[in-house]
Amino acid sequence: MALTLTKVALVDPTQTQRDFVGTPLDATVFTVDLTLGATSDYSSGIDLTSSVLLGASGIGCTQVIGVLDANLRTSGGVFRPYQFRFDQTNKTLRFFRSGGNTGGTGTAQANVSTNETILAQTNLPAGFFTMPGQAIWVTAWGTLGATGNNKTFKLNLGGTGAVGATVTGGTAVLSFAAMTQNSGSFNCIWQLVATGSAAQVAGGTVIASTAANTILATGSGSVDMTAARLLNITGTSGTASSDINLTGATFLGVANEITTTDIAASDVCRMTLVCV
Repeated sequence: MALTLTKVALVDPTQTQRDFVGTPLDATVFTVDLTLGATSDYSSGIDLTSSVLLGASGIGCTQVIGVLDANLRTSGGVFRPYQFRFDQTNKTLRFFRSGGNTGGTGTAQANVSTNETILAQTNLPAGFFTMPGQAIWVTAWGTLGATGNNKTFKLNLGGTGAVGATVTGGTAVLSFAAMTQNSGSFNCIWQLVATGSAAQVAGGTVIASTAANTILATGSGSVDMTAARLLNITGTSGTASSDINLTGATFLGVANEITTTDIAASDVCRMTLVCV
């Protein structure tokens, strides 16, 4: 990596941190500016074990044990609206587009035959959905075929396949009982919450045009989110195609990992690091 250390400020030379078991741990807090010099360095993660950072000409510490704050800014000082994740195991810092953004689709998609069809999906980057308490709100809406066939909705995490194809694998973190409503519309309001890097809980409702077809469900998963995964809205008919016709969906809380088109080589990463 083409790291260049441009600024170091000692925040509190007397600060003492404590580890998770309460043992005193002498630590120093630094504010550091790094110019990476290559856009690929941002998208692959900033190596916080680099000798440029930790060496005698840098902050002179053994390792980084925490990141209190981090942001990217242009060489002119304009902040870029990204959020960060510190990987404690690999000692890397990665940036994502804001998790407050909404990803969605307005493309219509119907179920195909009697297969569990992907109606809409979004990508969760590796390492993004791993912190306890992170939440993703999912909404979907559309119409139902004029049949009395069973119509089933699921929220699938980790399954593969394109929109319109049959989902392969993954975990149904939400699985709703079949409804048999003849025609009308539906609306799905679901929430997925991370409880760890490989643990999730979920809950939500499918609301159809009649009260008799309002269905509640809760569920859970143990999908390893240290790898990139797809989050899929699926629909299945027990009899025929086009019994479930999705016309739109949104995923609120989803962030995408930044790419080389999101930043410039002259951008500066300012970090507040806890070091020993």
